[in-house]
Amino acid sequence: MAPSPGQGYRNGVRSGRLKTAEGFVEYSAPQVAGRNEPFRSEIREHLKGRTEALEDLAVELLARGLSVRDIEDAFRDETRRLILSKTAVSEIGERLWADYQEFATRDLGEYEIAYLFVDGIAERIRPGQKREPVLAAWGFTASGAKVLLHLMAGSKEDAETVSAFFQDMRGRGLGDPLLVVCDGAAGIIKAIETCFPCSERQRCLAHRMRNLAAKVPEDRWPEFKARATAAYQARSRAIARDLAAGLVKD
Repeated sequence: MAPSPGQGYRNGVRSGRLKTAEGFVEYSAPQVAGRNEPFRSEIREHLKGRTEALEDLAVELLARGLSVRDIEDAFRDETRRLILSKTAVSEIGERLWADYQEFATRDLGEYEIAYLFVDGIAERIRPGQKREPVLAAWGFTASGAKVLLHLMAGSKEDAETVSAFFQDMRGRGLGDPLLVVCDGAAGIIKAIETCFPCSERQRCLAHRMRNLAAKVPEDRWPEFKARATAAYQARSRAIARDLAAGLVKD
């Protein structure tokens, strides 16, 4: 009997390989002719989706500092059978490192950075261990897009280290931003003045407010904060100076 128009009919099989949590699986899929759209196996898509979800979870665990062995132990079922193969976990680790290398060496010349924010942060790279210093640089482009430009783990905020951090970005094409924002660390300030002599520098308002909050009595802080913010966000330098002078006097 001839098939109805658009239903299609089998026309042999084709072989292929599918990447799953158990590794690559060889399969044979029916070839279907006489259809308006190509045949797609829902079973293959389901297996592929489950694998991608497991791999995404493994990437997250690696990023949080777990070792390959830790992840292998986590990806076992109630019978202690691996649900994500050792080879797959190792490949994910290699791919994650390759992604980082690509991030750390990419060309920054494509970004027209207007504002550059630099700060040392503390991150717990491995579970159960102390937080470690990480130097981070964020940029805002002329169009308002936020871009993570660079990271340096285990870094100090001395002028030599921060200058090397900046020169790495300069060597990859970072231009002169209009404004560089940082906290009050002397090493960072000196490095900014050396590496970005054409850029304006500004003290980070968040850091400044934290410093002030530690000095002002708690019951006076709401009023003080409002007045300090008003001075910071004044429409002109003259108005800002008047507001600041009044706050200091009071």
